[in-house]
Amino acid sequence: MEIPVPEGLALDGYQKAGVEYILQRKATLLGDSMGLGKTVQAIGTINAINHRAGKKALQNILIVCPADLRLNWNAELRRWLVDRYSIGIVDKGVFDDAEIVIISYESLGSYEKQLGRLWDLVIADEAHYICNPKAKRTANLIGYQPKRGEDASKFKAGIQSLRRLAMTGTPIPNKVENIFTILHWLDPVTWPKRGPFVHRYVMEGNHWRLGELQSLMRQKVMIRREKKDVLKDLPPKRRTVHVLSCDPSQMREVTLVAESGAMKKWMDKFIDAKVTFEISKALEDFIYREAKLAYESVMAQCAGASFELFHAIGRAKVDGAIEIFKRQAEETHKFIIFVHHKDVCDRIAAVFPTSLRITGSESMEERHKAVALFQGENDFGPIIVSIPCAKGINLTKASIEYFLEGSWLPGDLAQAEDRAHRRGQTECVMITHLVLEGSIDISRAEALIRKQTVIDLTMDINPEAQYEQRDPVMPLPGVTLNRDCVLGEVLLYKPDQIVELTEKARRIPMAQLDTAILHRIGNMTDRSRMGPLLKELVHRNQPSSRS
Repeated sequence: MEIPVPEGLALDGYQKAGVEYILQRKATLLGDSMGLGKTVQAIGTINAINHRAGKKALQNILIVCPADLRLNWNAELRRWLVDRYSIGIVDKGVFDDAEIVIISYESLGSYEKQLGRLWDLVIADEAHYICNPKAKRTANLIGYQPKRGEDASKFKAGIQSLRRLAMTGTPIPNKVENIFTILHWLDPVTWPKRGPFVHRYVMEGNHWRLGELQSLMRQKVMIRREKKDVLKDLPPKRRTVHVLSCDPSQMREVTLVAESGAMKKWMDKFIDAKVTFEISKALEDFIYREAKLAYESVMAQCAGASFELFHAIGRAKVDGAIEIFKRQAEETHKFIIFVHHKDVCDRIAAVFPTSLRITGSESMEERHKAVALFQGENDFGPIIVSIPCAKGINLTKASIEYFLEGSWLPGDLAQAEDRAHRRGQTECVMITHLVLEGSIDISRAEALIRKQTVIDLTMDINPEAQYEQRDPVMPLPGVTLNRDCVLGEVLLYKPDQIVELTEKARRIPMAQLDTAILHRIGNMTDRSRMGPLLKELVHRNQPSSRS
């Protein structure tokens, strides 16, 4: 059947197959490996159900996920949903009621009254969070019936729903019995009690029945693909952005740096130079040349002043990133984390005893040993690599890369990406940029990915090879083009690149100039500083609204 998606986006073949499998059941375990787009398949299911019904059949949807994934769900829903839905995120003691409610596992117990309705669909992301039958979050989601002699007040009705979708790349985090709780929630008729399940599949001597269990799960509730199973559907690289939140105290540190006197001073200079330069494209050559020289001069002064801000952003992201790395390590330790700063590296390494590092402080022998250990058949990993050091090393044992801290230049990131994407790599390389909510970090990462994709399609990727056809990163909800975003976009270019770009821009007729940047930055800057330049532009273009 047809699975609608927003214009400009597309589901891969295996993702369509996943949606079709889910549609055939009232309850499903989507167990695809990390990076194969389980979230997209879940949203595709919502689109398909509504399309099949000819109306918005799913009126109330509950998404339960780890706290650090709530923002990412919000972004993906707004990107992939075909029908318009109101979306509420339960956060900081406020239950934001809406057609789609996103809530963390830890918050379920605090909102039993609000959640006590019949939901059309409940999605449990990272469903292995409910593997422990004694955990409160498990009881809050699936319910709990007190045993004989237990306090009756422990009874939990659980979340009631017409459809259920459990999603996890690690359905069995440790032991086979871990999966029982998920299976019981999805199909209590086939898997009614833990005791018989453990006796049949877990007790010593019965492991030969595990093939039977897998067949039964696939028949009843589970679809699971690994990257090796769907390589023909995957591009050589897949780049995504994952938004992280942080503790308010950490955000205050970022804000303090961003609003410091020195930062404001160069930011104001930059904005004024940027606006003047954009306006000058429509004026005489001598005005344009002067504005261009002034702009390039300010650019050179500003580039170094941003390092302190991005260091603060890097520190603020560490705690949220570590939670993602922990989930990744449940599937494999062979992944790469790219950073810039030593303190950021140290905090990550402290959490992973088997981690390795290449940061520039190691001797050649230590660097060689770290690469050899990572490439070996063992549990060493993840490997933490400083972006300036990401040259001349082969890390093809990994096909998953995280950029916790980035670079201004696409070339630097391409060098880093190709530590895994090189000869000997047999899988699609999944690349995730971890960015901080509400910061310049978002626009910088998105702009870099757009530029990298253009470079790849122009220079490196076989035109006939399958590649990511959809826009690699759509603008995130709530992210408007403010002066931070413009800064993140423009500082990607070196002065010599700006010369070439501006020469091209000057050839565009005034009627076609994109004035969104002018309008928005102009509202944030003291227009009187533009003086005669603005007056001249207004005079020449009256009654144009661009003035």
